[in-house]
Amino acid sequence: MSMEIVSKFKINKEKGFLYFVGKDGFVYKVPLNRSKIADKTPQRVSDEHIEMEKGFVYFIDKQGYVCRAEQHKGYWTKKRMSAMQSWVLHKLDICLTLSINQKKKASKPL
Repeated sequence: MSMEIVSKFKINKEKGFLYFVGKDGFVYKVPLNRSKIADKTPQRVSDEHIEMEKGFVYFIDKQGYVCRAEQHKGYWTKKRMSAMQSWVLHKLDICLTLSINQKKKASKPL
């Protein structure tokens, strides 16, 4: 996983806060659950706007710079999801036909 630094702005991190890049492209901080700060609303840390592209994950590294890395698709791609959905529908179809056949046999008089 190769990462590249996106911003030249360095963020001074404080203990007890979670730092993240928001959807709008600004860096925010939120107090962690274990901290005793009552106000849990995100606070904007930097005024620098980051142009975000699709297919990348944006994060703050240990030094305090905003970086990005390529986002991998993982196991559940569209092809596998469609195969799984068709398999589930096939199994449901089998179960439904079996239950209908059992009801027909039970309803026949002897």
